Amino acid sequence: MSRLTLWLLPFFCFGLLYGVAPKWTHQKEFILKKDEKAKIIFFERRHQIKDEFEFSWTLYDNTNLVVHTKFRKYPRQIVLSLRRGLEMYRQPILAFIKNPLVDNVDLYLLFKEYRHYDGSVVFDALIMDQSARVEIEYIPDR
Repeated sequence: MSRLTLWLLPFFCFGLLYGVAPKWTHQKEFILKKDEKAKIIFFERRHQIKDEFEFSWTLYDNTNLVVHTKFRKYPRQIVLSLRRGLEMYRQPILAFIKNPLVDNVDLYLLFKEYRHYDGSVVFDALIMDQSARVEIEYIPDR
């Protein structure tokens, strides 16, 4: 082994032992059929502002999924995939005020699976809001 490898080995082991998965403050699973819309409504507590994140899907081709999103009246078309590293989309909801590690409010949309037997897609909506800046409502809430 080279000296560099021996020097980096303790840092790698430390990262494996003490690395933790993020603790999501809100988590919701959505099961949507083609062109069915889902909404996540955010109520900011400080300024009493209401924002809405809307999403639906239209096309699936064995690995890729075309997802349509709309946030603050700005539409986007994104492609999520079942391949590793391409299954998640991040939408910033609120920027930080003082501390960028704690004050952010971010929404992560995770494409989990396509159900062939009924033609539906399973999404996870994961929200990181450590400073409790927003209240959240889900539509449909099943």
